[in-house]
Amino acid sequence: MKTASTTARMARPYHHGNLADALVAEGLKLAAEGGPEALSLREVARRTGVSATAAYRHFTNRDDLVMAVKVVVLARLAAALRAATRSRLPSGLTDAEQARRRLVGIGQAYVEFAITNPGQYRVIFADAAFPGDGPGAEGDDCAPDSPYRILSEVLDQMVATGALAPERRVDAELPMWALVHGLSSLILEGPYGHRPRREQKALVRSSLELVISGLQDGA
Repeated sequence: MKTASTTARMARPYHHGNLADALVAEGLKLAAEGGPEALSLREVARRTGVSATAAYRHFTNRDDLVMAVKVVVLARLAAALRAATRSRLPSGLTDAEQARRRLVGIGQAYVEFAITNPGQYRVIFADAAFPGDGPGAEGDDCAPDSPYRILSEVLDQMVATGALAPERRVDAELPMWALVHGLSSLILEGPYGHRPRREQKALVRSSLELVISGLQDGA
């Protein structure tokens, strides 16, 4: 005969392994459902099947949880950008043309990630400090493959291939980062949110091409 305590234990999704990872996994699910506002230590503890006290042994407060979720989301965004840099390009392109295509590609990948994962994407810019080596970075413990670093690498390739003049490279990350973040916001929260996907993609591509041309021409 099952007792109430036995039933409660059977209902718990967490049984063994790394509790901190399990809590973050539930945090990612909560973020996907409701964005950063949905993140709560008590709720991730409840969903994981442990007490709030157990959760507080791993995360001092909610900001710690937000940061842990944010680090995972940034890693996933970085993976999407890295995949874009490795996508097959048409044959016959010069090295400079390839570098430009890759810059367009990672911009498109950034916006696509944002609109495909809106709740988790919003966590990147919520509450606790921004980890990594991009805008708002604090400290030197940046991820080895952060989104901002990948952008910097592709811009360096633009210079190395002659697609971008060295003097135009200085702080070129800033307009590119502002552009893709702004495009993501226009689609997620602005007037382009209800437009057909083909129009959204066309807006992203044309905007990227325009800003990159401005960087190249110095206009």
